[in-house]
Amino acid sequence: LADNNPNHRTDTGQKLYQTWKVADESNIPSRIEIEADKIKVWWSREDWQHEPSTFCAAWLYENRLDSSSREEDQCFAVDIWEEGESKRISAFCNVKDFLYGEDKTLKAALNHFWRSGYLYLSGSVANMADLERVAERVGYIRETNYGRTFEVFAEDKPLNLANSVDALSVHTDNPY
Repeated sequence: LADNNPNHRTDTGQKLYQTWKVADESNIPSRIEIEADKIKVWWSREDWQHEPSTFCAAWLYENRLDSSSREEDQCFAVDIWEEGESKRISAFCNVKDFLYGEDKTLKAALNHFWRSGYLYLSGSVANMADLERVAERVGYIRETNYGRTFEVFAEDKPLNLANSVDALSVHTDNPY
């Protein structure tokens, strides 16, 4: 619940904290009130103590993660990397074959990506149009309030994490 704390977002809904930084003892609830259609959570974290986070029952139900939901997500085998294996990364295929080749090339590339966690395409050109073509070959590009693509850079007074000096963890921009 701490990761979805509605009290610590900007006016645009952006989080001002990293998900991985919320997972420590300081985010343990210090008090919980259960009402008919919602719960209120007060956090032990110092900068979150001033007001409770309120979660409605419908949202909690829609976002539950019970054991059957977790089992549904375990639908493919993955290759666990051993120490030092990243040095062996080589190109899976040429970007032109990936973009304009047969569907079996795309299927093999995506299977490789799901198993290994990476897909290295050789012969690519470093421009946004080519990057978008690769992304579109894989699936739909979800537009956010930043547009189709977004260049990450640091600002002195950031309004969101993308423009802070903090490293960004794996995430999806604005799926809400």
